[in-house]
Amino acid sequence: PHFPINTLRLMRGLVGAQHLGIERPYIDAVQKAMWSDGLKMDDESVISGALTAAGLDAAAIAAKVQDEHVKAELMASTEAAVARGAFGIPTVYVGKEMFFGKERLYQIDDLLAGL
Repeated sequence: PHFPINTLRLMRGLVGAQHLGIERPYIDAVQKAMWSDGLKMDDESVISGALTAAGLDAAAIAAKVQDEHVKAELMASTEAAVARGAFGIPTVYVGKEMFFGKERLYQIDDLLAGL
């Protein structure tokens, strides 16, 4: 209901979550909050509440969001993804072939089943 939103904080949060070793729980919490619960996930207090509700340390993640190394890592990762042709999520590569959108995930299953 709040689309489009500014996802910069969420993307930096993911890089920070990777550093903290909680990437998968972070992704699950953010995806649920945005797509299932319809929360406004570009609002810092809403993000914090969603992460806390998922049992994550929202303060530790928020600190990582401000970390210059996290910012630089996200920038480099984004530049590499754009150079490869990615333009949104989910984008999945199998070899050199790109698949975009959740409605394409079955195609990845088909491709992998044929390998």
